[in-house]
Amino acid sequence: MARAQSKNPVIYHRGERRARRVFRLFQSLLGFSGAFAFSVCSVVKFKDLAISLENSAVPLVRFSIRMIQKHGFVALSLVMNKTFSLEAHRHVDTTTAKIWSLSRSHGLLPIHRVLLGHDGSMTNLLELISCCEVALRTIKQSVVPCPREVADLLAVDVGEPVNERDIIIVRSRDGSPLLYARSYTPLSRLKPAFKADLMRADIPIGKIMQRHRIEARREIMDVGYLSSDRRLEELLACPGPYLWRTYNIITQRKPLITVKEYFSASL
Repeated sequence: MARAQSKNPVIYHRGERRARRVFRLFQSLLGFSGAFAFSVCSVVKFKDLAISLENSAVPLVRFSIRMIQKHGFVALSLVMNKTFSLEAHRHVDTTTAKIWSLSRSHGLLPIHRVLLGHDGSMTNLLELISCCEVALRTIKQSVVPCPREVADLLAVDVGEPVNERDIIIVRSRDGSPLLYARSYTPLSRLKPAFKADLMRADIPIGKIMQRHRIEARREIMDVGYLSSDRRLEELLACPGPYLWRTYNIITQRKPLITVKEYFSASL
């Protein structure tokens, strides 16, 4: 371990395994603390990893640096595991465990577990499953006051204007429905160009985000199983059972969109 000759502490770890552990650790730190800047200075064939903590005014960061300098990475790792990892892993493990439980209870196929738990573009995944392009059909779109349960998910005030959109994703070749979704987006968090595309209705959210080069992540909030539902039977043109999931699309550490998706277990 060596200290760089600069005013900012720079900690070097050699070895691929340790480098990856350090990188994951500070990714967790970044997720929980937004008051300091995090930058990866250099990664060369996973042999050297330099992490610079710049302009820190957070006691946690100063404490972390002292822990590394005095006791090494192992001691810091133990502290951070107790401080942060339990809370982060609790949410992830709960979602994963619920998917496993649904799978055991209802005999879900691997593709069902992937559809429920993946954190990428649903549009792209449906195209891969269907071996054809998919299209979006808008059922309803309007600006409405944000409902209370949605306000909690989006971390906005109840009644704040949000764009509510109900859509169906269908196979382009025959128009058969694959998925029904309802989304809510706070207008206050939309840039004008993004808002214009969203209001045009028949563009999938994932494609809008690609067009505007928005970096985001999806956080699965909940998943579930429905044995039957009359409205879903009409929308998806098939009887139950159905699977559903709720997730947030997060950018710049704030929920930009919350989405609830339904699809048939026969998919």
